[in-house]
Amino acid sequence: NKQPLRYRIVSEAAELEKMVANTRYAGALSIKLPPEGQKPTGFIVIFNDSETNSPDFLSFKDCGIAAQTILLGAAEMGFGGCMLASFEPKRLCEDLGIPSRYVPLLAIALGTPAESVVMEDADEITAPYYRDANNVHHVPKRKLEDILL
Repeated sequence: NKQPLRYRIVSEAAELEKMVANTRYAGALSIKLPPEGQKPTGFIVIFNDSETNSPDFLSFKDCGIAAQTILLGAAEMGFGGCMLASFEPKRLCEDLGIPSRYVPLLAIALGTPAESVVMEDADEITAPYYRDANNVHHVPKRKLEDILL
């Protein structure tokens, strides 16, 4: 019960710009995301407090549980969100003035959804996500019978 997670809410304009500049979205697509005018209006960054000496594997599990809970709550309130692990940790800490004892694990981008996302059955094990001609974002997921053991 070392409770190693710490959180930073980012909602001020200057810090939001730094977060957007430091995070990368949907690397498999050859388009700039987020598009101008559709940037997240807030982030929650989840950190591990290294001074708690909690094993990393436990911090990672707790981080996943916390992030999913945050996103489910956000969806219930009508917000969209995206978990992001694609960022430069050292730069993120410098940009936000975070001491080195705190290690960023995950950033959650939040805002009002501006696009359509469709979950669909994956025909292949490594089916990539894609956008169709109408700019609808398709996210293939493995079928239930393919993931149950």
